[in-house]
Amino acid sequence: MIHALLLVATVSLSGSPLGVGGGMRLGCEACVPLELVAQAPGAREAQLKAEIAELDTKIGAIGVAWPTGALIKATIGYFTAPVILLGLPLLLVGVAWSASGEAGGPGLMMLGGVFSAVGVAGLVLMIWGIMEGVEGSNAAKTEKDALRERRRSLREELYSLQQSARLEGPPSIVLAGLRF
Repeated sequence: MIHALLLVATVSLSGSPLGVGGGMRLGCEACVPLELVAQAPGAREAQLKAEIAELDTKIGAIGVAWPTGALIKATIGYFTAPVILLGLPLLLVGVAWSASGEAGGPGLMMLGGVFSAVGVAGLVLMIWGIMEGVEGSNAAKTEKDALRERRRSLREELYSLQQSARLEGPPSIVLAGLRF
């Protein structure tokens, strides 16, 4: 009487790096504990979920509003720039009075010069604050968009991993023994 024992093992490994080549092959390439094989897709899914949660936190922490310094500069400039509208006429009147020999001409020129200088400084501050605010806001938006794109790609990978796990089912082992 011939005694034979047939042992067949099949493992579904799609979606994991071990599944390359269409399933488990016998030999030293397949010498992986079955616990690791069963956890490989679930571990990758957990890793993707953790990365997505971390990206969500980073995205929420990035503010796209203007930096505070730029906002302060632009506001101060906005309120001091109109002083130039008072300084230029005083300067011109002071020059005219000085040319005609009036007594208050040099004083008006000096007052007009100070007001004009304050107005020009306010104008420069306002422009500087606006430019700095736009640059800071654009840099934050660019960083936020890059993180959103990374999150989108991770979500697509997670979705495809979940779909492949649903279609193929969990890893399985089939053992059959025959005796002749």
